Amino acid sequence: KDTIISSAAKNIGTGKGFAIQEVLDQFGALIGPLIFAGYFALTGGGTKGAVDYRHAYGLFWIPYALVMIFVIIAYLKFPDPTKLEPLKKPNEPDKITKLFWVYNIFSFATVLGFVNYALMGFHFKSNNIVSDTMIPILYAVAMITDAFSAVVMGHWYDALKKKTGHHAGGLLTLASIPVMSALIPFLAFTNNAWLAFTSAILWGVVMGAHETVMKAGIADTTPMKKRGTGYGIFNFNYGLAMLAGGWLAGMIYEVSLPALCWGIAGVQVIAFCLFLYLEKEIKTAGTAINN
Repeated sequence: KDTIISSAAKNIGTGKGFAIQEVLDQFGALIGPLIFAGYFALTGGGTKGAVDYRHAYGLFWIPYALVMIFVIIAYLKFPDPTKLEPLKKPNEPDKITKLFWVYNIFSFATVLGFVNYALMGFHFKSNNIVSDTMIPILYAVAMITDAFSAVVMGHWYDALKKKTGHHAGGLLTLASIPVMSALIPFLAFTNNAWLAFTSAILWGVVMGAHETVMKAGIADTTPMKKRGTGYGIFNFNYGLAMLAGGWLAGMIYEVSLPALCWGIAGVQVIAFCLFLYLEKEIKTAGTAINN
């Protein structure tokens, strides 16, 4: 999916393309649970059992069918998505470059230090910071923020590409991710409901950047021949960082909240240092292409 979107978005801006995809993604993420909740509301109150859940989940054959229909339509209309891309530029490499690997190392570091919302929600619940009802509402707020953030970050990404005159110039937007990620635990792991609300919003902003800027970056740091491989490596790298970061954060949470907060901040400092090295590689790559 990411590989196809990266080709389709080349003519309108990769940042804008992935932003549109993320907004639609979040729209679906909101509608899905509402359909589920609506079914329960229509079938009356009381405790719901396994049969009720099976019937509610059974409604989701409809969006599944729509997904398959639109995939078939897209394939029939554009059987070769690579033809949507402009012609190859002079000096564009055919192999994965050093810039791509530096970018992935940076991504691993900053995602490793990105606190999971599940842990935030657990903290809100176990410390009675907000009510049980508010925890999913805060998550919904984070998802809405994610969608708006995606639009802003996507526009910023494309603007920097244009300003620098370099296909990877948009990666400079990544500087904001370690800074915001480092602040989240200091807001979330307190006993203040307003700070919890603020942390959910900030979490949504960072998530929107992950889904927009980080994915757009792969499209602009890999040649078309290696695009699928590039996204495969990136998503493996991203998932591994989320897994390791979530596990470590959960373990440290049981020991010391201050240690968790400062530990995440330390990881993000490392990530920011990696960004500075990434920035140097972007400038070097830009000079090589211009020459």
